[in-house]
Amino acid sequence: MAMPEQSLRQGRLKYRRLPSTPRYLRWRRLYLFGGTLVVTLEAAWLMSEVLRVGGMSLLDSLLLLLFMPLFGWVAFSFFGALAGFLMVLIGRGRKL
Repeated sequence: MAMPEQSLRQGRLKYRRLPSTPRYLRWRRLYLFGGTLVVTLEAAWLMSEVLRVGGMSLLDSLLLLLFMPLFGWVAFSFFGALAGFLMVLIGRGRKL
């Protein structure tokens, strides 16, 4: 079966937004990713303050480098769970 080559840069979408897209999706994403970023940066700064007391060695730097993504992972999960809990608590039957 022949498949003609098509350009992805031409044409227009019929709808800019899918009908199933939740309301305020940008605000939800800002809450999730922004909250994660702020809390992770704050925790990384506090951890660096703790590690700097005796002087930063290579091992301390590696510990901080490992701490940041792992703490971000936990913070992301926390903010996602908190959002889900609040939607169940005050959502009154609305979909997540």
